[in-house]
Amino acid sequence: VFRDAIDQLREQGLRDPEAWNLEKCYADPKVKEIIAKGRTKGIFYIESPAQTRLNKKAQVETFEELAITSSLVRPAGASYCLQFIDRHRKMKMGVRDWEFLHPSLEPILSETHDVCAFQEDVTKICHHVAGLSFKQADKIRKMMNSLHEGSVEDRLWIETEREFLAGCIKNSGLTVEQARELWMRVSSFTGFSFCKSHSASYAQLSFKCTYLKAHYPAQFLAAVISNNHGFYSKDAYINEARRWGIRILPLDINKSGIKYVGKHNWMRPGIMHVRNLTDKTSSRIVEEKGIREFANVEDFISRVGAYRHEVENLVLAGAFDGFGLNQPELLYVIDGIYGRHRSLAENGLQFDVFGTRDRHPNHSDYSLTEKCLNELHILGFMLSGNILDILDLHPKSKGTVPAGEIANFVGKGIKVFGWPVTERVHTVSTTGKTMMFLTLEDQTGSMDVIFWPRNYGRFADVLAKPGPYEVWGKVTEEWDTHCLEAVNIRSAEWSPSQIDFELASQRLTRSAGYVYTDLPGIVAA
Repeated sequence: VFRDAIDQLREQGLRDPEAWNLEKCYADPKVKEIIAKGRTKGIFYIESPAQTRLNKKAQVETFEELAITSSLVRPAGASYCLQFIDRHRKMKMGVRDWEFLHPSLEPILSETHDVCAFQEDVTKICHHVAGLSFKQADKIRKMMNSLHEGSVEDRLWIETEREFLAGCIKNSGLTVEQARELWMRVSSFTGFSFCKSHSASYAQLSFKCTYLKAHYPAQFLAAVISNNHGFYSKDAYINEARRWGIRILPLDINKSGIKYVGKHNWMRPGIMHVRNLTDKTSSRIVEEKGIREFANVEDFISRVGAYRHEVENLVLAGAFDGFGLNQPELLYVIDGIYGRHRSLAENGLQFDVFGTRDRHPNHSDYSLTEKCLNELHILGFMLSGNILDILDLHPKSKGTVPAGEIANFVGKGIKVFGWPVTERVHTVSTTGKTMMFLTLEDQTGSMDVIFWPRNYGRFADVLAKPGPYEVWGKVTEEWDTHCLEAVNIRSAEWSPSQIDFELASQRLTRSAGYVYTDLPGIVAA
């Protein structure tokens, strides 16, 4: 993603953004604002709901802070994550109302406020505090990182604990109670975790990507979508681009490449997401277009030799809208071409593709709503409009709380209605049961929804449907971040019987091509 964004800038003749200059990235006020406000969709490693919430809770702004939270969000750091947040927020206000468990821990855990955040913390505690050799200390680190090393026998755990406790008391003068507490911290640091260099290198890349998003959002988000990269679905990044003041241009067979391209305040989609379009056809399109542009759909079929269903999908994605015919007329022409081609081939005759040009009735064009729903089916997202602009027309949206207002309903039961943009199924380590984290979006923003194991088991079949969803649940709050703990969910369908297609078209017409942003001071001119 980073490489492709830089390549776009170079191809467009823009100056080197010098994103390799880390100190410049760290000091940039726009970069700090994006991270602090959680505007990080598309930014490597800090875009997930869990990471975004953690960074907002801990009020992360610096490289050092991001290196810590990037590791603490891993399973191994979860046990004492809340303790770190509480102490770190107080530290920012000049308050320290706690002491290190033992003075010997201060040189090791000073920047993480007496909390283990990295694999090295385990090694250092075992060596410097418990007095074990580096070989023994690293062996314990590997035991803690059991995800890669496999399960540890109970006998070995008991022997290791005994050796650790004795070493802490003898080598550093800890009391028995302090030694047991320290072992509890070390032994809780199990599962997947980062070493500090790993987390720090990720944090460096996070700052570089944030710098590009702050100053070149069109090129950066085009690179994100082109690489199928990120925590969210591609429509979430399309909507993110719109929020950053970027106009989404139509798909155009003569102007679109395979990948997405961003420039100034616009983004041109590529053909890479057209449903059932083969790599062979995509490569052939680029090759032929490099020779000369396609004159019309007949010229395209003659030169590319695509399958009928591929051409039809390109039509419904809007790729041939620049040829002067509407989509029903194009489909009629295609039907005539392939039907005539098959008939002539069966009789051993040669087919003149240009013989069908302009032979079409005056079919009425699809409504904008129909076009958008076709795009949703063909591309996986709406291109000619924004589905978020018509969510409130669905009858199931009535009586719901917008995502941007759920913070006003902490502790209360509410109903929300939104479009799914990402989901993650998680197995609870203590019980082995399955739960889900779901992110929904509406025009006011995104919201995180939690399905605890009992409710996930009840509604897994509903969650397998495409959405949008109406969800009932209770709003919870933790350090100024909010989520909805779900108790019920239903999936909604799009059809003329559910929403007024004419009214939806009017709404989409008003919003089509409209660029909006809720990020004053961040979006580059």
